[in-house]
Amino acid sequence: MKETGLAGRLPMRGSLWLAVALVIIYAMSSPAVWAQATEMQSAEQHVSELREALELTDEQVEKITPIISEGRERQKSILASYGIDLESDKKPENLRRRTAMKMRGELKDARKEMMESLSVVMTAEQLATYTEMQEERAEEQRNAIRDRIRDR
Repeated sequence: MKETGLAGRLPMRGSLWLAVALVIIYAMSSPAVWAQATEMQSAEQHVSELREALELTDEQVEKITPIISEGRERQKSILASYGIDLESDKKPENLRRRTAMKMRGELKDARKEMMESLSVVMTAEQLATYTEMQEERAEEQRNAIRDRIRDR
């Protein structure tokens, strides 16, 4: 019997396939639902949470705030170039697999650049904690998307 995942709906082909599927599902989801599922927050709110969780100094907060803000704007710009606007009620166009993979790569590159900038400002311990926080948030987002699929 063929192994299946995502509630038996999609064939398992490794983590790459799952990532592609989630990107496609994300791209086809209502932006309002996606924003709710990911609990989009402003850069200032995010930095405020980071200040407490990572015990950031005032100097670090001053340096991190524009990095986070610019990183989010770059991600929004990438999404917009693929017809996805998280702040709109307009449903994005369906993306083909290859297009979704390209978008995923661009988003990954933007995140990598942001992490490199943050690594200059944060201590190694703060960066490790931040990375863990991001991984937890990503898992929550994946679970929210999976729940949305199951509810269809």
